[in-house]
Formats: sequence, structure tokens, C-alpha cells
Amino acid sequence: MIARLIHLGSWFLLGSVAFTCIGWIATIDSVCFTLVCAVLAFVLIAYGLCWLLDDAIYRVIRVDELDYKAGLIAFGAAALIGVSVAVCIGRNGL
Repeated sequence: MIARLIHLGSWFLLGSVAFTCIGWIATIDSVCFTLVCAVLAFVLIAYGLCWLLDDAIYRVIRVDELDYKAGLIAFGAAALIGVSVAVCIGRNGL
């Protein structure tokens, strides 16, 4: 149980750092901002599809339903924190 929590926590931290870096790249130039917006739109669509099709997906990739939904929740929280930090970086010009 503890190993699963540590594993999920490490994926959460990785996602937060990744989304923060993506947000930082978006603040560099307007072209980068457009590209990052397109990538984030694709990720948002894929994330929504993962929630809509969760019954079919977790059986195909052979994971437990609880682990799959915990991963989706962790990914969503990491994305929210990463984008929030990126917005703060963009507004303050750090």
C-alpha cells in the first residue's frame, strides 16, 4: 500500500513539474504560447476521453479500476497545479 502511494506521489510530482515547464515555455514567446495552447487542448481532450471511456480503457491496459481512476485524479491535480504555477510565472515575469 505504501509503495503504491509513493509511486502515485512520484507521478503526481512529475506531472506538476512537467506542466510547470510547459507553462514556462509558453511565456517565452507568442509562437510558443500558441503551440502550448494547442498541445494543452489536445491533452484536455484526451483526458476527457479517458474519463468517458474509463470502463473500456482500464480493462484493455489491465490495471485495477481504482488505480486507473487514482491516476486520472492525480494527473488532473498535477495539471491544475502546474498550470496555476505557470500562470503565476507569466504574470510576474519570473
